[in-house]
Amino acid sequence: MKRGKRDNGLLLEEDTDGPPHKQHKGGNSEDDDQLEEDEEIDAAQMQIVAQEQRQDQTQKKSKGRVAAAGIIQYVEVYNFMCHKYLSFDLGPQLNFIIGHNGSGKSAILTAITLALGGRATATNRGSSLKSFIKSGQSQAQIILKLKNEGTEAYKQDVYGKTIVVERTVRDIGNALKLKSASGKTVSTTRQELTAICDHFMIQVDNPMNVLSQDQARQFLSASHAKEKYDFFLKGTQLTQLSDEYQLISENISSARDATVHKKERLPALEEAANRAHSRYKEATKARDQQHKLLELKNELAWSVPAAMQRDIDAEEKDYEVARQRMVAIEEALQTAEMDYQETQAEVQKYESITMDEDSQLNALRKEKEALNDHFKVHKTKLQNNRKEEADLNHYLNEIQTTIRDFENQKNEEYARLQIDHNAQNDETRRKMDELQEQIELHNQSELEALSNVDEMRNQSEALSNEFADLKRQKSGWESNIQQSQQDINQIRASQNDRQAAFGNKMPEIIREIERQQWNEKPIGPLGRYVKLVDNKWSKVLESVLGGTLNAFACSNFQDRKKLLGILKRHGASSGVIQMGERTFDFSNGEPSSEFVTIDRVLKCESSEVRCILVNQSRSESSILVRDRQDADKIMRNQPNNVTSCYVLNGLFQVGGGVGSSTITLPPYKGAPRLTTDYTEARRIAEERLKEARTNYQGIQRQEMSTSARVEEVRQEAMRHKGEQNRAYNEKRNCEEKINQLRESLQSVQPVNISALDDAITEQKEEVGKVQQQYAAIASKQHELNSSIQPHMERLSEVKRQLADYDKTRQNIEENLKHAHNANNQAVAALNHRRKQKQQESEKVGVFESKLGRLERDLKLAFEQADEICPGRVNTTRTVTDIQRDIQGIETALHARQQRSGQGIEAVTAEYHRALDAVDSAHKDINEMNAFIRQLKKALDLRTQKWLQFRKHIAMRAKYQFMFHLSVRGYYGTINFNHSERRLDLMVQTDDQLATQGRRDKDPKSLSGGEKSFSTICLLLSLWEAIGCPIRCLDEFDVFMDAVNRKISMKMMIETAKSSTGIQYVLITPQDMSSISLGKEVKVHRMKDPERANVG
Repeated sequence: MKRGKRDNGLLLEEDTDGPPHKQHKGGNSEDDDQLEEDEEIDAAQMQIVAQEQRQDQTQKKSKGRVAAAGIIQYVEVYNFMCHKYLSFDLGPQLNFIIGHNGSGKSAILTAITLALGGRATATNRGSSLKSFIKSGQSQAQIILKLKNEGTEAYKQDVYGKTIVVERTVRDIGNALKLKSASGKTVSTTRQELTAICDHFMIQVDNPMNVLSQDQARQFLSASHAKEKYDFFLKGTQLTQLSDEYQLISENISSARDATVHKKERLPALEEAANRAHSRYKEATKARDQQHKLLELKNELAWSVPAAMQRDIDAEEKDYEVARQRMVAIEEALQTAEMDYQETQAEVQKYESITMDEDSQLNALRKEKEALNDHFKVHKTKLQNNRKEEADLNHYLNEIQTTIRDFENQKNEEYARLQIDHNAQNDETRRKMDELQEQIELHNQSELEALSNVDEMRNQSEALSNEFADLKRQKSGWESNIQQSQQDINQIRASQNDRQAAFGNKMPEIIREIERQQWNEKPIGPLGRYVKLVDNKWSKVLESVLGGTLNAFACSNFQDRKKLLGILKRHGASSGVIQMGERTFDFSNGEPSSEFVTIDRVLKCESSEVRCILVNQSRSESSILVRDRQDADKIMRNQPNNVTSCYVLNGLFQVGGGVGSSTITLPPYKGAPRLTTDYTEARRIAEERLKEARTNYQGIQRQEMSTSARVEEVRQEAMRHKGEQNRAYNEKRNCEEKINQLRESLQSVQPVNISALDDAITEQKEEVGKVQQQYAAIASKQHELNSSIQPHMERLSEVKRQLADYDKTRQNIEENLKHAHNANNQAVAALNHRRKQKQQESEKVGVFESKLGRLERDLKLAFEQADEICPGRVNTTRTVTDIQRDIQGIETALHARQQRSGQGIEAVTAEYHRALDAVDSAHKDINEMNAFIRQLKKALDLRTQKWLQFRKHIAMRAKYQFMFHLSVRGYYGTINFNHSERRLDLMVQTDDQLATQGRRDKDPKSLSGGEKSFSTICLLLSLWEAIGCPIRCLDEFDVFMDAVNRKISMKMMIETAKSSTGIQYVLITPQDMSSISLGKEVKVHRMKDPERANVG
């Protein structure tokens, strides 16, 4: 630990872990010579430096900060020395204690020293603590309070802002209590008090910190140069460091001497060890033979059961082989049973599918026949209607022919009679002709309007069908929007909880599974235990594996039944797979490593799940290919162990050769289950939602447009219907006018012509009736066509479904055929495995019977061997071989016993003692050498630090001494002679400077006051080199005159005011009325002593 001491910018470091050793007296070392050269400074130069320092300190002088911790706040004594009670409240910076002799001034310093752990002899007032008890009293007590605030506080959480030291001195025994600010006793140990003093750097035994009355008088008046130097070393603790390192140096020399002594004894120890080793080697051989003999006798005792054990081991090996075969057969039987159940389930499944297909097919066929019958009836009605239309056309043609004949006859009659009509008749006929032309025009308009009405009706029906189709499309896109929104919600839920990717209810299902009791906990959903190595195959594998990823797996029927109930309660559609063989080796069924299979791109956390995927989806033999053309090429080559091929765009390639087929896989639209990258899935779902909304809006617009067009067609049909009615009414008006004109002409026309006109009119009226009948037939034709349209659409749908069933029927029948074949093979394998199990069971029974008999014999043999030699001995040799070895060893041991009379144990113990002695000596020498090297290295380093520390303190003291002398107008220096251990003061007063020039003067030639002032300057200079926050001085001014005392007082007061974190306690019997004090100075005036109590 390094403790720093700072004074006006100069930092001195003291390495308190190991101070350097003491220098030899009278020595002229290189370090000392260099130091003396550094100290030879011209007096004038030193005076200039002192003046500059004084100017700097005058300019930069500022008040020092009060210490937050480590200074004395209060001292109180009871029955101490000759005083019954004294108490002092000390100020944080400078304290003067004044009073007459016997008033208790010096008692305060003694009390401080003893309270802070100082020795009684250090006070120069007593040889033991009990000598400080007031005469006539049994005990004395000292109470001292230390300030404990700020960052440098000691255990402030324990002691608070004040540490109370309470020391009680009794005739028999002493007591120490360390209390907190609240009065609680914290410790009673001297170690804690020492720790507190070390923390605050308080050194009460240091004569420079607490200068008692006797020490102060000696220092101020009669101290010699060597005494001052010793005081300097003791005060800066250099003496203590030097003494300790001198002791270390002596210990190093002692350690070297001990090492040399051990080295001298080492050859004798090694020789003794060599002799003991020779005897030990021979004894070791004999001991090994004894051990070998004992081992052989034990081996002989256990050789018989060992031979029997070998026979049993051979039988057990054969038995284990048979049992393993039995286990393998049972596993194969279980697999065969599972295969039989699976193939039987496949047969039932395809038979059920076939029955369902047949049922649906029969229903479709019946519906087709009904529709065909309906079409026949409709066709008949249509043919009848068309026949009626043809008859009307034929009848209309006949009427028109008759009208033309009547017109020709009328014209011929007119020509024959050559009747000369008058102008009125001509005008009447002209009007009749015009009206007839108008009738023709109106008739044509009526027919056109009727045709337009029919066209509008057809358009209206087409638009109505289109509108209905748009409504169906709109409903479909609306469902897609809802589904896409559900997919997006599921993807969002899966981001927070991956279990939601397997269904919205899946987290609740898993929690219920965790709460239930199971024979064997189900595995699932299977997708939880599967991760995708390459995300590019995610889309394909989500579709291929499909519901398998959402499924669960159970190993027994009871758990499967319970799990199905849970899934049903939650409305989940996840399947439950009945596990057979949990794990198996499917490597023989894998294709070449050049192919990427589903199993190779999946990372399964569970081997059971991996085998389930192999069973359910043939993941080990299904390969993945990027391009469709490459997939076709691979499958046509029919590679080994490849059953399926999936390409990146979702096509499923099966078969091989020219018979290969391709099936498009339905895309998976839910949340991703094989990857945690939901970004792509969410993007696709949002695109689907966007596309659905766009198409929904487009269909909605088309629906509105079609509805508007339907309304337009309806309005157009009503307009054409109005035109038809208007044309018909106009035609009727024209016909009435013609009849009126014809009646006017009849009065002048011949009878035959009038008859012809009547006939023509009658025929035309018949044409009108035929046209009305034609319109009714056309309307009926339209109704028949409209009513048959839905039936035609349904018939087309039925025909399409029948065509699809024809396509899938072949695949179903082929699958059913394969299922039957597999089921037959499974039945044959199951019967074979059952027969194998029966045969192997008989073999295992024979082995078990034989092993039981052998084990009973072995048990008896073990008991006999254990009686001879407790503890089993393994052996593979025969009895004869062992007996021959025993006889040879006994002969050799007998011969050795005759040659040597010492026992083996004694020789072994002797050898180990000699070996331990040599090893211990080598170890001690090596450790001591290493210790000496490290200690010498540390001592040399700290010696150098000690010299540097002494040099810095000496130089600093010189400069401070010059500065303090300059306050009085004196000049001088301190001469350190480290080799002779001298400290000489050289002082020159103003009178001497005027009369004697620049020549230093020894303090002996100074007056008493000047000498005391110089010594005070020296003390203040040395105080700058120590770090203790408390500095005490008793009767420092007893030898000063008034002038020097005043200057000294002022200098001490200014020093105390400018010092940071330092508390001064100065004792004087002199009056201080002539001294100018400040608020930083606190004066304690003691009461006059009671002479009767003064001893």
